[in-house]
Amino acid sequence: MYPRTELLRRMARLEPDPQDLQGLRELLQGPVDWEDLLRSADGHALVPLASRHLQAAGVSPEVLAPWKARAQDVARQNLFLAKTLVEILGVLEGKGIHALPYKGPLLALCAYGDLGARRFVDLDLLVRQEEVGEAVSVLTSLGYALTRRMNRAQEDATLKHKGERTLFSRNSRVFVDLHWRFLPSAFSSRLSLDEVRRRAGSLPLCGRAVPTLSLEDLLLVLCMHGSKHYWLRWGWLCDVAELVRRHPEIRWEALLDLARSAGAERMLLLGLALARDLLAAPLEEPVAARIGADPALPWLVGRVRHWLATLPAEGDPGLWEGHRFHRAMLDRAVDRGRYSLEMALRPTVTDWDAIPLPSSCYLGYYALRPLRLGFKYGLGGAAR
Repeated sequence: MYPRTELLRRMARLEPDPQDLQGLRELLQGPVDWEDLLRSADGHALVPLASRHLQAAGVSPEVLAPWKARAQDVARQNLFLAKTLVEILGVLEGKGIHALPYKGPLLALCAYGDLGARRFVDLDLLVRQEEVGEAVSVLTSLGYALTRRMNRAQEDATLKHKGERTLFSRNSRVFVDLHWRFLPSAFSSRLSLDEVRRRAGSLPLCGRAVPTLSLEDLLLVLCMHGSKHYWLRWGWLCDVAELVRRHPEIRWEALLDLARSAGAERMLLLGLALARDLLAAPLEEPVAARIGADPALPWLVGRVRHWLATLPAEGDPGLWEGHRFHRAMLDRAVDRGRYSLEMALRPTVTDWDAIPLPSSCYLGYYALRPLRLGFKYGLGGAAR
């Protein structure tokens, strides 16, 4: 097997590093499955960066051509999504809904300074919980539709516990994710959306000043998001590393205090440790000291490194291993206990699809979920 993981790691940076570039040239002297590498780089949201690195490494024009073509596709799509975002924000504001976008185009600008440097596939908007229904109505009037139909009990559970709804436009082929919390309730996040709004700044996008998260909030939210998804994409780690490299003005003490009060300090430290160890992100001494003092981080970092080397970008570590990872990344014992309890009892979309129940019988899912999990991963697994 050619060294795909190491090739991706050495290309996960905005500007080619001389040492990484030399290592990349050496790796490319061996056999390379170029189709597989392009497919993997795309899955990890690295094609625009990888294209730059391969060109700097002296790859032949014939090999480089599909990489350049894909990077140009990404740049065109990103510009279209950026214009779409500005249009959506304008319509929402006209209805009195002041949505706060994050990730997507604004992340590309804030972390890379280049709209085409980072592939993104949807638009993420933060709205207040009480604005969700109206925001869905506004987007529906623009041709978007919810990707999942729910009964009243399922909608109430989503509103209270999940904190996210997805809409899709068949005409523009654009997904919009509405968020009113940064993580599902199982993760016990205490990051206040109102406080995030108060600290927000703005960036110019398509001729308009668009609101965006402060640097500290953005870095924390990126680390929360990556931790939730097991850091299975190099692009997520590259976002953190480039944000740190590009913005030495980050207020580290304030960030650590913010993460601690939000119940997400270990998630923050995990993302920063991975960005430092794998992508040479520079960290100040107080942060490095906190990383070194946390006894849970070596195991968490080890699991991520293993998954990056063995799982595809859309992979899954499995129920039990994923559960263990999520528990270990939570700061407090009470949060870890709550997470386990919610995972065992809280109905999910999978439960709704497996056993359709009317709204009046929704409480039945709390009894059916442990039985379904027990059969699937206990008795069912033993029988297999």
